[in-house]
Amino acid sequence: MIIVHIGLGKTATTTLQKSVFPKVCDIRPNIKYNDKWFIDSCRKHHIFGLGGDALEEIKTYRSQNDLLLSSEAFVN
Repeated sequence: MIIVHIGLGKTATTTLQKSVFPKVCDIRPNIKYNDKWFIDSCRKHHIFGLGGDALEEIKTYRSQNDLLLSSEAFVN
């Protein structure tokens, strides 16, 4: 499962990120919140168009982990 929150400016994104989303991870400890490796890997794929082993590693990681991602940067 992957949940993506695209936080627009002035829509309480910071409150959600600091107060709500960490509590979700307390309730469901299997969820990884804003996993740095996954976000960085997806950005590299978006910019450079990764293929082969790198892309398979991203797909495998996504399928094996529950992820909650939130960022205003996702708007772009």
